[in-house]
Amino acid sequence: MRTTITQHHIEPGAAAPIRQRARRPPLAKWEEAEAKIREMAAAGIIQSSDSPWGSPAVLIDDALNSVSGSTWFNSLDLRSGRADLLADDILVHTSTYAVVLTNLRTVFQLIAKANLCLNPGKCSLFRLSESGGGGKMAVTNINR
Repeated sequence: MRTTITQHHIEPGAAAPIRQRARRPPLAKWEEAEAKIREMAAAGIIQSSDSPWGSPAVLIDDALNSVSGSTWFNSLDLRSGRADLLADDILVHTSTYAVVLTNLRTVFQLIAKANLCLNPGKCSLFRLSESGGGGKMAVTNINR
């Protein structure tokens, strides 16, 4: 299923282009990264670019830093019949239960508005960090 949301163009105005250099994956992950890149290129998800606005993909360390301090974690998996979504996993996280409810409501509304579907078998809701979000990502499921 494809989303009905349209693509848009960002007008940078007079800003000078910024091109960031690609970061090499660790040697132990090199083959896996190369295979994934070839797979996504073959599926038309990514393509080569010599744009002056180039920027590398987010690294896992950057993603882990963004969840620092969170205690509530919800992992959502988008269902897609084709490999037309580069990012099909969504992590909704926060430090309080009240905020996680608000954030989940917003995310579910946006998913519905985009005409996307979740894969319930791969979603995990209301998981609580045992470490308080201060480093370890050990989680337990509330609904045991």
